[in-house]
Amino acid sequence: MPRYPLGAGAGTGWTGSSGLGWVVLCAAVVVVLVVLGWVLAFRDGFHESAADYPFNFHPVLMVVAYVGFETQGIAIFALNIFDHGVAKSIHVMCHTFALLCLCGGVYAVLSFHNAKAIANFYSLHSWLGILQLLFFVVQFVVSAAVYLGSLVPLRIKQLVMPYHRLSGLVLYFVALGVCALGILEKQTFLQTSGTVSHFSTDSMLINTAGVLMCVLAALVVLLIFRRHQRVLSSNQDLPLRASLENIQQLDTEMGDVGAEFSSSEDEAEPSPRPDHMDNSDLPPLSFAKLH
Repeated sequence: MPRYPLGAGAGTGWTGSSGLGWVVLCAAVVVVLVVLGWVLAFRDGFHESAADYPFNFHPVLMVVAYVGFETQGIAIFALNIFDHGVAKSIHVMCHTFALLCLCGGVYAVLSFHNAKAIANFYSLHSWLGILQLLFFVVQFVVSAAVYLGSLVPLRIKQLVMPYHRLSGLVLYFVALGVCALGILEKQTFLQTSGTVSHFSTDSMLINTAGVLMCVLAALVVLLIFRRHQRVLSSNQDLPLRASLENIQQLDTEMGDVGAEFSSSEDEAEPSPRPDHMDNSDLPPLSFAKLH
């Protein structure tokens, strides 16, 4: 069984969708590690004695959900290490784990705000974040109903697929933007309050995470573009492939017919000559009538 469906193959090398998929995953892991390192090194980690407890769970869980699991869910089809069925299962699991992390991240920030008597949903970051989460849930439920069940006809699944991919990518890029806005908002609070300086290691590290998110978004765009090129190239080659396959099949059939005809000639025995016929019995050939 092929590892990917017709038209979705990947090229070789890092510029092919397979190699580029690994680059995308590595970039996502680096972003998650940078944010986790920032929380552990400069925000006192996840201890209850930390000044920002339980808020520190919020950036880590949201980045793990959007940058970690969501990126994996997109790139899994470009890695070409699993067949389509296994890749689809991993795709669903990644989105499921992402949804669980998102719920935990929202709970952490709401608990922190309520404990500190801070208003909820007043910033652009929170507005876009909650809208993105609501649409993510809708996308998750609709996709599960359409693609995980057997009640929906295949034709409907094929018609919905382009919109499924488009909406998923839009939500993914919006999520990266929301994460970058969250970094900006948190750094503004810390710098305004004098907790950190503008050019401290704390600020530089978390700003690096925001830059890496932009790089990750660019890599995902390049990955999608490369796979789209492969699909178009494969679709254009389909008529030629079909013609070549028909010619090969015709050659094979003609070869089989020729072999059967040759074998029938070899097996056929010459007709026996009657014993009573003799050359002396034939009349003499005369050319007189020809003149």
